[in-house]
Amino acid sequence: MGILMQGAIASGLLIVVIAWCIKIRGPLFASVFNPLQLLLVAISAYLLLDEKLYLGSVFGAVLIVCGIYAVLWSKRRELENKKKLFPLETDIKSEVVEFVIPNPYK
Repeated sequence: MGILMQGAIASGLLIVVIAWCIKIRGPLFASVFNPLQLLLVAISAYLLLDEKLYLGSVFGAVLIVCGIYAVLWSKRRELENKKKLFPLETDIKSEVVEFVIPNPYK
């Protein structure tokens, strides 16, 4: 029963973290980091359960990290180019304007 509760709590936390990531940075970042879970599982299984790491696992982990880096790098470049094309959207500064309306009943 304890294992089921731990699994339910971990799944609930995962849903909350993914929803927060989607709200803050968009759906691209949440979907990009899903393959990273495979890498973390392989590393933790090696460290905690003394499982063997094979060359294919290490090569796959390197490909996952390179793919994540490439997507994040291209997304950053895309945002920089978007800022250059539409500078007014990102550089608008708001000013506080105070309106004073006299009360006619005083």
